Amino acid sequence: MALALSREEAVWALRGFLAMSVAGLAMIALYYSVGFPMTEAFRGLLVLVGNKSISNALLLTIFGATAAVLGLALLTGHRPWRALVAFGFTVAVVAVITLTLLSRTSLLALLLAIGLACVHQWRRQLRALAVAMVLGGAVVGVAVWQTPTVQHKFELGVQELEAAQAGAVSEGSWVVRYYMYRDTARMIMDKPLTGWGIGGWTEQWHLRGPKLLADYNMPHNDFLWMGAQAGLPGALSLLAIILVGLWQAWRRPDLTGRFALMAMFVLLVATSANSALRDAQIGLSLLWVAMIYLRMVQEP
Repeated sequence: MALALSREEAVWALRGFLAMSVAGLAMIALYYSVGFPMTEAFRGLLVLVGNKSISNALLLTIFGATAAVLGLALLTGHRPWRALVAFGFTVAVVAVITLTLLSRTSLLALLLAIGLACVHQWRRQLRALAVAMVLGGAVVGVAVWQTPTVQHKFELGVQELEAAQAGAVSEGSWVVRYYMYRDTARMIMDKPLTGWGIGGWTEQWHLRGPKLLADYNMPHNDFLWMGAQAGLPGALSLLAIILVGLWQAWRRPDLTGRFALMAMFVLLVATSANSALRDAQIGLSLLWVAMIYLRMVQEP
């Protein structure tokens, strides 16, 4: 549906997304600075409450990547003050996904997307690319990676992974993923060509997975989920769809192509580290926004 929009419809849809992202950031800032009564409609934006909050974090990640890409373009166009405003929005998004809507997936997607934007912008200017990557790495290392919240989240993840490898079972994020990825990979190896059929992952998970985690209905990786149910052909088909979108964006060397590349890359990371397409709370909005960006690539 998004790819079928007219140019004017796609432009207005994109404007609406950007406007609501700014409004969402303003609402978060007001809630934590001044305070106001929380309504149920905005709970998933203001506090971390499951997949709805993950969806909002990923949408803000696309917005933050968009602002960073625009900032880089303005900076190279000798408009430093406007670039500063754009980078300010990116910083605001980083603050949200590290302090309120805590999401390792979103932070990882944002940082990698900005690096990819640098490669796309300066792919024919290796010296400028090297400088940008070094400066970007320094900023990430000092301003982001040294943040106590970020360090704690990743240290906790490593501890959970080590515990899972030692046989511990809990509902920790990386513990759950360890068992899901391991057992789903075994499902694919058992039936690599045909898979277990639609709905087959849940049935097999109940048979193979730890009893404590039996209520989970998706493996937090849509490629594994497709592979378990439709075999390797299904997983590769899903990957091909996303890679084609990335390639279309990469081929366009201007700002429009860079915007679409960021959106599609965030979609790829979210699909690899969460059920971004399987879960409606995440997938409906994320896929729609990413495809709107990709729709603009078709315009001359």
